[in-house]
Amino acid sequence: MFAQYATIDDVMEGEGRQLVMEQLNTTPLYVEAVKALRYKRIGIAVLDDDGNETSKYASLNGKDGKMVRIIEEFGDEKPDIAVTVKGSVLMEILHHVEWVKANPLAAFLKYAPRFRPYNRSYIVPLLVKLPRLAHELFVHRHREHG
Repeated sequence: MFAQYATIDDVMEGEGRQLVMEQLNTTPLYVEAVKALRYKRIGIAVLDDDGNETSKYASLNGKDGKMVRIIEEFGDEKPDIAVTVKGSVLMEILHHVEWVKANPLAAFLKYAPRFRPYNRSYIVPLLVKLPRLAHELFVHRHREHG
């Protein structure tokens, strides 16, 4: 699905942006976590393999947790949460999106450690919301496995 794209910027320049939204919006764990955490704007700073920032994007999300739009940069408002991640990690996720969607908990455990808070101002808000996120993961896992 994303095999024709080499970088996240390639994805975001064309039809891939809409495909990313569709994939995330059909991933129940993502949607439920965004909804539970009440995130309206999520920022992602993309890094190259040397750790230099190459681009920034933000998702704008509805109350239902679904992404409405992806914008370049973070926009006029500070995101509710912002993270940094290497573009190669994002591309790995997109190139294996079917596995990620079929194995959301395993994917979370594999990829979450590779995302870091954008700056210190996001650390405390994230820590405050971690119990809610853990609860959502637990509930989702039980829904998956009965």
